[in-house]
Amino acid sequence: AQQSGSASLRAEQQRQAEEVAAFEAYKARETARLVRERRVLERQAKALLKVPDRKEREEVEALRRELEAARADGKAKESRWRLAAERLHRQGASS
Repeated sequence: AQQSGSASLRAEQQRQAEEVAAFEAYKARETARLVRERRVLERQAKALLKVPDRKEREEVEALRRELEAARADGKAKESRWRLAAERLHRQGASS
C-alpha cells in the first residue's frame, strides 16, 4: 500500500513539474509576443508623431502660398527694374 502511495505521489509530482514547465514555456512565448507587439506599437506611435496634423499641414500650405506670392512679386520687380535699366541705357546711348 505504501508503494502505491509513493508511486502516486511521484506521479503527482511529475504532473505538477510538467504543468510548471508548460506554464513557463507559455509565459516565455507570451512575453516574447508582448515585447514584439510593444515594439510595433512604439514604431507606429513614432511614425504618427512625424506625420503633421491638419493644423500643421494648413500652416505649411499657407507658408508655401506666401513664398510663391513673394517669388512672383520678386520676379515682377526684377522685370520692371530690367526694363527701366534698359530704357535708361538706351536714353544714355541716344543722348
